[in-house]
Amino acid sequence: MSGLAAILHLDGRPAEPREIERMLDAIAHRGPDGSGIWRGGPTALGHRMFHTTPESLDETQPHCDETGDYRLIFDGRIDNVAELRHALEERGLRPRATTDAEIVLRSYQCWGEPFVEKLLGDFALAIWDARAETLLCARDALGVKPLYYYGDGRIFVCGSEINALLSHPEIPRQPNEGMVGEYLAYQRATGGETLFRSIMRLRPGHVLTASQGRISVRRYFDLDPRKELRYRNDDEYAEHFLDIFKESVRCRMRCAGPLAMQLSGGLDSSSIVCTAHKFFDGGPSSPSRFKTYSLTFPGLVDDETDYINEALRHTGVRGDLLTHNPTGEFDNFEWVRKHRDFPEYPNHLSMLRLWEAVRGDGARVLLTGLGGDECFSGCLDDIADLLRRGELRSLMRQVRIDSLQSPVRFGEKIGALHIFLAKGLLPLLPRAMQRMAHGLAGHKQSFPPWIDPGFARRIALEERLKPTPARAAPMSIARRDFYDFMHYGDFFVVVDEVEHSHVRNGLEARHPFLDRRVVEFAWAIPEDQCRRFGEERRIVRNAMRGVLPEKIRARFSKASFEHPFHDAMKRNGDRIAWDNLEIARRGWVDPAVLKNDYSEMIESYDKGVVKYSGRLWMAIAIEIWHNVIFGGARS
Repeated sequence: MSGLAAILHLDGRPAEPREIERMLDAIAHRGPDGSGIWRGGPTALGHRMFHTTPESLDETQPHCDETGDYRLIFDGRIDNVAELRHALEERGLRPRATTDAEIVLRSYQCWGEPFVEKLLGDFALAIWDARAETLLCARDALGVKPLYYYGDGRIFVCGSEINALLSHPEIPRQPNEGMVGEYLAYQRATGGETLFRSIMRLRPGHVLTASQGRISVRRYFDLDPRKELRYRNDDEYAEHFLDIFKESVRCRMRCAGPLAMQLSGGLDSSSIVCTAHKFFDGGPSSPSRFKTYSLTFPGLVDDETDYINEALRHTGVRGDLLTHNPTGEFDNFEWVRKHRDFPEYPNHLSMLRLWEAVRGDGARVLLTGLGGDECFSGCLDDIADLLRRGELRSLMRQVRIDSLQSPVRFGEKIGALHIFLAKGLLPLLPRAMQRMAHGLAGHKQSFPPWIDPGFARRIALEERLKPTPARAAPMSIARRDFYDFMHYGDFFVVVDEVEHSHVRNGLEARHPFLDRRVVEFAWAIPEDQCRRFGEERRIVRNAMRGVLPEKIRARFSKASFEHPFHDAMKRNGDRIAWDNLEIARRGWVDPAVLKNDYSEMIESYDKGVVKYSGRLWMAIAIEIWHNVIFGGARS
């Protein structure tokens, strides 16, 4: 984890020192181990250092080559350093040091812009090429490390957080109403935009170049529609997955100082902990013995203590079990005022005590299970693929099982016929017929009723919520849904929010399931390796046989953490002036409908009826964000 900031005056003006200094001051929390600045003509680069790998202890950034023609700022970790070093040495470019930054800069010298396609790991970077008078920026394939930018005909500015850009006096500050609508609908579909009209998010797997008067962005990584893995049996799939997963975990165990792992008791985090213990703990690949950290919720259905203890008994790993306490002292108004960003998500607030314990033990790196559900849970629309292939016996069995599991999955009982029509027949119809079917079923709009209809029409909200990425080849329904999900903006936004939450609490989060190799594997295997007859994440369960304790490997329940979510949402909602909403004054919401829905939710919660309501949280959060950033903020 580090902080990046870069400025390029596209009109040739010299970069002033105070410009880059202000940007670095805004992200000081990202780099407690030092900062560095380089300026040359129209360009300025700034870096905040946070040591999280052994090699980074010897790094100074901005990093440059021996000629001074190439300068780099880098945030992240490169996992294929040995492979890149060998390739560079074969071409006569011997790295001068063992740091990741040196390998990255030498790779750019060797291969030019396509070098980024060769990098494995989590990273965001910017390189100033004085010979080409070009600033190059890039993010890793899955977007684990963030990068935002602004560009017009006069200036280009980029940084690790929006706050860094807003610290530059030339960056306009207007709300992006289109994205506000997507947030209120709880469907952040447009991945390249932010809540600020002028500030863009560099999307995962993209590289950007800025030079005199010109900014261009291209995708360098995408899921290959031709890639398929077909083995003889389940054991061969499981063996291949375990090999890739072990390597992903091993790479993320490379850290400076103690290593922490989050252990929830679920399949994903437990798989990481048990894999690390079985294959690496105490061995040459492990920097030190690691420790796990868990939240418990005594007396609530969210409590996973039994499963956590089972994993600890199975491995003998040291673990801290921390009792969840309501975070009443957390001030989301102050959070937005400090970071000039979207409020902290309620479920993240539950983690504050855990993060504090990790920091207190001197750890800076925390491994999490993020991405396991997204990559390996499978797709409910696979029923349509069974229908299209004429596998009627399997279809009937799958529909029956999905109907039986529907109360757990959807919170209500859904009949087999409904599932067949919605997940089997409907996805095979042309889009026009799908829209007609939704209309006949009474689904007139895909956003909540409190969004003002005039506002929705003005920003074309329905169209914004249904982007369709260009697909290179025909795909099965299940594959299409996986592809669309990985290109849908909400995935990018959530990963950014998770990164920001950890880094602002002094930690670097690493996610073994969000390794490019793991995701490409999940993409290439048959759908029935993920989901078959009620068994989700099937390949993970098969691969973890003998690694995980059976109590966890065979479990199909999953904690929802609805109680802490609602506790945090109510504490924030109680501070809102519901009769004088900023977002109503803007014409974004109908205040009466919104207030009524919030009151009904709180009344139900007080009676013990807990219903997850992310949409209501988005309305509260947008009100807090607008209140603080654009007026009416509390002093």
